[in-house]
Amino acid sequence: MSTYNTVGKIQLEPADPVAELEELRDIAAADPVTYVMAKVDNRKGEVLANMYSILVYDAAGKEYELKNAHEIVDEWRSSTGEDLPAETYNQFIEVGNEHMKEAMPGAVKEFVMVGEFVDFPKEFVKVMVNANGGMDPVPAVPMSHKELMLSSRPDITFDF
Repeated sequence: MSTYNTVGKIQLEPADPVAELEELRDIAAADPVTYVMAKVDNRKGEVLANMYSILVYDAAGKEYELKNAHEIVDEWRSSTGEDLPAETYNQFIEVGNEHMKEAMPGAVKEFVMVGEFVDFPKEFVKVMVNANGGMDPVPAVPMSHKELMLSSRPDITFDF
């Protein structure tokens, strides 16, 4: 829950591959990725909400970064070079733009998050989220710890 009344839920397990993204990944000849879904509930929100990144840490301290699909699509498009046919280039732009849309106040939106790895941990010790551009990531905590978290850092918490 953010100070702007936005709440979220992150499903921290690999999701099914997203066909439109997999097609672009194949075109870019990019390595396999992991998809994770993050739902932002902005029905009581006061400002636009997004999900830019999720950082997950395992017990050994290894960081797993999941980025919003629009950022990954842009990286894949850039990696293909300048010789893309116009139709393919436009496909990258259209899919990227679709994943760039924010959750308007009053809306619920599910964001596709992409990790450039396939070895996502089954257990983790810390989760951070960057739900507001230009800000540092903040802790995500289970809703069972929400009151404790809000009393010490009232800016944002996300359930996982």
